[in-house]
Amino acid sequence: MEKIMDRELQSLKKENKYKKSLDPRAGIIILLISNVVVFMQKAAMVGTIYVIFMGILLLVYGCPKSCIKFYIVLLGMIAVQRYIFPYAPSWIVILFGIFTNYGRRMLPCLMAGIMLIKTNTMHRFILAMRKMRWTESLVIPVAVAIRYFPAIREEWQHVHEAMKLRKLSVAEKLEGCLVPMMLSATTTAEELAQAAVTRGIENPVRKTSYEEIKIEWMDIVSVGLSLMVAIIVLVIDNRGLL
Repeated sequence: MEKIMDRELQSLKKENKYKKSLDPRAGIIILLISNVVVFMQKAAMVGTIYVIFMGILLLVYGCPKSCIKFYIVLLGMIAVQRYIFPYAPSWIVILFGIFTNYGRRMLPCLMAGIMLIKTNTMHRFILAMRKMRWTESLVIPVAVAIRYFPAIREEWQHVHEAMKLRKLSVAEKLEGCLVPMMLSATTTAEELAQAAVTRGIENPVRKTSYEEIKIEWMDIVSVGLSLMVAIIVLVIDNRGLL
């Protein structure tokens, strides 16, 4: 049995040899730095510079599609603010201006979150939280919550595919989406909680893991660059140079 586990571990290491995975602890630090930049920036250019930097990190960690999508969203918001709002009626500016402004400001946080999710698994998140000495009373809700959203997304896809088979009005489509989602929300949460308890997540005994995580040099460089870029742009912003 030990030989089989050793072979599986070696094969897993070979598969992940060329995959860049961000350590969850480093990802959480980058996410916190992004939040500081979002809430301390005065000029919109600060967020734009940090979005460009986060896009480079996404490319480094093997998420080119996400990088391109976020860059397109950023360019779209800038184009709307510069070329549409100045000539649009006031009610359009009032209605969509706040959404565009705050959406553009929140992009660094979204990019950091996407990078953290796409480069890690649920198991690595739980292992990282236990490495950071988080209490089980905090680990269990976070673990269930992280598993909850993919389950809801899968349920939404099933509902959407089922609605394609019927010709429904807008009101009927809205009802057909909301009612199944509201009914499945509670049952999904209960099923996930039961699954976690069945796997022994409430057992007070110290947990062991088949996989080991450790902070690599690339994680340290990423955190260091994130902190350095954040300090530089915020200092420049406070001096009014942007």
